[in-house]
Amino acid sequence: MGATPVNALEKEAVDQILNLTHGKGTDRGCECVGYQCRDRHGHEANHLTMNNLVASTKVTGGIGVVGDASRPLGHSKQETTKKIYVRVGAIANPTK
Repeated sequence: MGATPVNALEKEAVDQILNLTHGKGTDRGCECVGYQCRDRHGHEANHLTMNNLVASTKVTGGIGVVGDASRPLGHSKQETTKKIYVRVGAIANPTK
């Protein structure tokens, strides 16, 4: 297991990742920024990290999402937790 750092301020992250993986994309990727994402020019771009994650991960790869936009979108913590657990096939019983 390993990782290669990518500096999106220097060049588009997707281009760097595809170059490093010979056009194949990553086996696994994780979005950790969330709702307040900004592009390399400082402009707010809420969709950017998720779109880049999808574009740089193999079709058969895995994607993880750590960033949480549920509260700015008006969802309660319990509602979000329930949706996450249902999606992965577990029973949702939020306690907090």
